Amino acid sequence: MKKRRLILLCAFLGIGCLSAYWFSCHSDEPIYSGKPLSYWFKLKLSKGSVEADKILGTVGVEAVPYLRTVLRKEDSLFTKTRNAAWRKFTSSQFVPGTVRQRLGLPVSAARARAEAAQILQRLGPAAGAALPELAASLNHPERAIRFTAFEAVAAIGPEHVGVVPALIETLRHPDPVMRMRSATTLGELKPPSPAVVSALTAALHDPDFTVERAVVQALANAGPAATGAVPGLTTMLKQPDEGVRLIAADALWRISPEQANGIVALLTNMVTTTDTKLTPAPTGQPGRDASEIRMAAVDVLGEMGPLAKEAAPVVRNLLPRGGDDLRFRAANALRRIEPARAAELVPLFVDLLTSTNNLYHPEVIEALGEIGPPAAEAVPTLTQLLNDEDEGTRLTSAMALWQIDPLKANRVVPVLVQLLARDIEAGLSGSDALDVLSEMATAAKDFAPEIRKLLGHDMDKELRKAAGEALEKIEPTPAGRVSGSRW
Repeated sequence: MKKRRLILLCAFLGIGCLSAYWFSCHSDEPIYSGKPLSYWFKLKLSKGSVEADKILGTVGVEAVPYLRTVLRKEDSLFTKTRNAAWRKFTSSQFVPGTVRQRLGLPVSAARARAEAAQILQRLGPAAGAALPELAASLNHPERAIRFTAFEAVAAIGPEHVGVVPALIETLRHPDPVMRMRSATTLGELKPPSPAVVSALTAALHDPDFTVERAVVQALANAGPAATGAVPGLTTMLKQPDEGVRLIAADALWRISPEQANGIVALLTNMVTTTDTKLTPAPTGQPGRDASEIRMAAVDVLGEMGPLAKEAAPVVRNLLPRGGDDLRFRAANALRRIEPARAAELVPLFVDLLTSTNNLYHPEVIEALGEIGPPAAEAVPTLTQLLNDEDEGTRLTSAMALWQIDPLKANRVVPVLVQLLARDIEAGLSGSDALDVLSEMATAAKDFAPEIRKLLGHDMDKELRKAAGEALEKIEPTPAGRVSGSRW
C-alpha cells in the first residue's frame, strides 16, 4: 500500500515537474485559439495546416520575442540525423498515406528560421526588436535564410537605427545576390545619407556586372546628393565595355546635369556603333550585342529629354530602320527630347498599334496618352482597342483616350467600371482601373452610382478603403455632409 502511494506521489511530482517545465518554456509565448504560438508554428511547417497559416498571418508584435528565439536556433547533429531518417521513413512507399499525413514533415531549424523571418517581414517596423537576430542571419550559410532575413531587415525600414548599417555591411557580402539586393534597397532611400553614398561609391567596380549595375543605379537614384561618386563614375566612362560605360553615363547626367553635353556625345556614338566595334562582354557576364546597346542608349537619351536635343537628328534617323522595337524606342525617345514635335510621331505610333507584334502595345498606348490632345489621330484606333480581349490593353487604352480627349469620359468609364468589378471579384487588394477612375475624378461622376453599387460586394478591405477615397474625388461630399456616409 505504501509502495503504491509512493509510486503515485512520484508520478504526480513527475507530471508537475514536466508541466512546470512546459509552462516555463512557453511562458513568453502569446496564445492563439487556446494554443501557444509554437504549436501553430510547428503545425504549419510540419503539416501545412491552413488554420495554422491563417493564425500566423494575424500575429502581431507580441510574437516577436518567440520569433527571435526561432532565429537563434540551429539543428544539432542529432536533430539533422533524426530529420533525415524521418524524411526517409515517411517517403517510403510502404508507409500508408494516413500515417504519413499524421506524422507530417520534420521541422528543420532552417525552415523555421525562414518562416519566422517572413512573419517579421510582414510586421515591418514593429519587428525592430528582432534586428540583431535578422542581421546575424544575413550571413547564414543557407541562402533561403539569408534572403528572407534580408527582406525582413528591409521591411523594418531605415528609420530604425540599425537597419542602414546592416544594409551597408551587406554591400561587402560574399554572395553577389545579397550585394545586389543591398545596393537596390539603399538606392530607394530618399534622401540618402552621406554614409550611404560613400558606401555605394566604394562598391563601384564590383566584379559582378549585375551588382555594379545595381550600385550605379542606386547612385543615379540619389541624384545630386551623390556628387561624391562623380569621379568614380567618370572613370567608368573609360572602360572598354560598352555596358559599363552606358550605365555610368546614365547615372552621371542624373547626378550632374551640367555634364549632359559630354554624356549626349558618348551616347550618340553608342547609337551609331556598328557590330564590329562592339567590345565582347567579359567572361561570366551576360552577352550584349550592338542592337541592345543601341536601344539602351536611345532609352537614356529619351530619359534626358530636352537635354539631349543635340542627339535628335541621330535618333530620328532610326525611325525608318530596324524592327518595331527599335522604331518604337526611337520615337518614344524623340517625343521626350522634342515634345513640341511629338504630334509628328503619332502616325508611327498608330502604325505600331496595328502591327502583329503586340509586345510594345501597352507602352505605345501610354506614349499616345502622354502626348495628349495632339494625338487625336489615334482616337479611332484606341477606341477599337477598348474591346480588345486583353484587359491590360483595354485599361491603358481607356486611360489614353481620356488623356487625349476628356470628352470621351462617358465612353471610357464603363470599361474601367467593368475592370474594377473583375478586380473586386478576384479579391485583389488593389485595382489599376480604380486608380484611373480616381485620377479622372469628377469626369467619372455620372457613373458614381455604379461604382458605389460595387462596394456592396465582398471585397478586400484595402481595396474598399481605396474605393471610398476614389469616390470622394469622383463625387465630393457636399458641405455639411459626413465623408464616407454614402458607402
